[in-house]
Amino acid sequence: MCLIAPLTFATLMNAKHCLCFLLLLLCSPHNAAAENVRLRVGVVVPLSGPVAEYGTAIRNGLELAQTDNEQLRKQIEFVFEDHYYDNKAAISAINKLAAANDVDLVYLWGYGMCQAAIPAAEAQRLPTVAVTAEDGINTGRKYVLRFSYRAKQLAEAILAYLRSRQIRQIGLVQTDIAFIKAISDGIIAGIRQDEAAELVDSFVIGEGDFRSTINKLKGRSFAILGVLLAPGQVSEFFKQADALRYKVPAFGASPFESSSEIARANGLMENAVFPGLDISDDFAQRYIVLHGQDNQLGWAANAYDFGLILARVAENLREQKTRGIALLEQFRKIEYFDGAEGRIRFKADPKYGDGFEFPVVMKRISGKSYTVIPESRNWN
Repeated sequence: MCLIAPLTFATLMNAKHCLCFLLLLLCSPHNAAAENVRLRVGVVVPLSGPVAEYGTAIRNGLELAQTDNEQLRKQIEFVFEDHYYDNKAAISAINKLAAANDVDLVYLWGYGMCQAAIPAAEAQRLPTVAVTAEDGINTGRKYVLRFSYRAKQLAEAILAYLRSRQIRQIGLVQTDIAFIKAISDGIIAGIRQDEAAELVDSFVIGEGDFRSTINKLKGRSFAILGVLLAPGQVSEFFKQADALRYKVPAFGASPFESSSEIARANGLMENAVFPGLDISDDFAQRYIVLHGQDNQLGWAANAYDFGLILARVAENLREQKTRGIALLEQFRKIEYFDGAEGRIRFKADPKYGDGFEFPVVMKRISGKSYTVIPESRNWN
């Protein structure tokens, strides 16, 4: 008895259909090397609350990077989570993204937020790019890379500027948040024997009455005042100082890098200086044309460069689906990158943690915006 069924026309057609189906699977764009990787990236930033303009700038920077890079548009999806500048919200966002188990990488912004949420990311083995100025945030941690300047760099840039102008008597007022305190502490720790720096007063975020402090300052003889306050507080301080007839040269931090803050001060921040990232003219011009303002342009550029580096990582992965530590290793292979912030370099540092290093410059407020102080580019 023959146990092999005869090859009927129907059998041949079924075999033909199966072969066509297999060929379609093999030739599908989803199996092509250039199309096989789809990275989902959680972006945990403040999109509401007192520093929402930072998160808005970051989102704008990522969107511009997607406009410029086809790889980023096709293969990478950004999932935004709002931590509204709250530590508990940042932890919740990390836990949510880890529980979803479909996010490959997290971009987490904020000094205090990284302090709070990085331990959770490490514990859950969620690869995270920490955008924080804190040294050592990822020392001894396998799942975290830093992608920011360091607070020490900002303090050093400020002191270099003051020394270039032979300014030695420094007063400081600050908002009591981790990022600002790190800059203030860096200035005080970095002064020389012939210099003096004094912290006059600290404020909580949201506090708006500075008159008592200003009256105190009127009795002092500081050559310059560090107005290291949060967004909204900066312009209010300058207006109250003007009303009380207190005028002294000033420097600040990233809240000064906001055309909105400068406008609210009604010209009273003119010639004040502050440290920040060095942004290319091309990126600045394109961004301002697109968005009509330059609020926190440095962080928009930071996100833009992160996006383009991420696109390079995706390109290098090709058909591989790489997660965890192996994904972060792809970032470590990028020794340097020339982007909107100039030349970014990766540095392996067992003491302060591995991450990308960024050049810092000093900027001066002029009119409705600010310009780079050219010689500060030589201080890095």
